[in-house]
Amino acid sequence: MTDTAALLSRVRTTAADHPPLKARAKLDLGPAGIILIDGTAGANAVTAEDGEAHVTLRMKPEVLGQLLDGSLDPTVGYMMGKLKVDGDMGVALKVAGVLGE
Repeated sequence: MTDTAALLSRVRTTAADHPPLKARAKLDLGPAGIILIDGTAGANAVTAEDGEAHVTLRMKPEVLGQLLDGSLDPTVGYMMGKLKVDGDMGVALKVAGVLGE
């Protein structure tokens, strides 16, 4: 299983290198926890706190690791059912751009 704290750190670093989402996105890793990207107040802030979001992306921690290291394309992950999206698809595409570069 992938270390959630390490994933949080990687998402924080990656999100900081991108323009603000102008929305909130929740990465739901099931029992491993939540990562919330809040790009509504300037720079993207990344926390492990749960909260309301414009879109929720559900995946296993291992899938998030694959997205971050580039071994899984976000679109392919979605099509394979490894990544489920609930909410604003436009925001989901912005998040995919942040995670899947």
